[in-house]
Amino acid sequence: MTSTPAVQIQATYADSQLSALVSVLEGNLDLDYVAVRREEYAIKAFIPVEFIIITASAYLLEKFVLAPAIDPLAEKFNWVNAVQKYLKPVQPFNLTITLTEDKLTIEAPLGTSHSITAEIWSIIKKTLDILRAENKLGKISKIRFAPRQTDELIILCYEGGKPKHIVNLEGRVTLEISDSRFIQPESAEISVEDWLEEQLEKSEKYRQFVAKFK
Repeated sequence: MTSTPAVQIQATYADSQLSALVSVLEGNLDLDYVAVRREEYAIKAFIPVEFIIITASAYLLEKFVLAPAIDPLAEKFNWVNAVQKYLKPVQPFNLTITLTEDKLTIEAPLGTSHSITAEIWSIIKKTLDILRAENKLGKISKIRFAPRQTDELIILCYEGGKPKHIVNLEGRVTLEISDSRFIQPESAEISVEDWLEEQLEKSEKYRQFVAKFK
């Protein structure tokens, strides 16, 4: 292995069976460039399986993690199948990626939305592709993947601590959140994602209401 790996991954979990999930991802990686560190808690509890990935740039992330995870070397290293096999329905999953030179943080507190967890590497790749195509990638400071209770996903892109864009994967575009529209929730108990979802629902209902009279 090189003295300084291009990518560092730390995986923490509390069930030895979940070590197999890490092994599936690791089996696709070039360990000459990727260092994987495991930490297993000596307790039996449904604490989140957590992956922390640190690398310099989106390019290195895509080359050494996303590409091999999306196109596994062999069926036994298939991430989608591994999530279905090893992650229990009540076992949360969290992912945090730090791109040090790009100054970008990717947060995916996916909880028990395992249908999203199974596709997370592909989702991240598609999101980066959309932002790159719109010349927004260098302006974004944080991407947050916020799953909803129905396993739907809101993808928020932050600039300067505020959500500025929503990524629409199906349309392969970003939607701007105007400053006039973004007003911090009155209650601290309401998350930004929950408040934003409420605003999107209100906007859609208003659009449908107006459409009836056209």
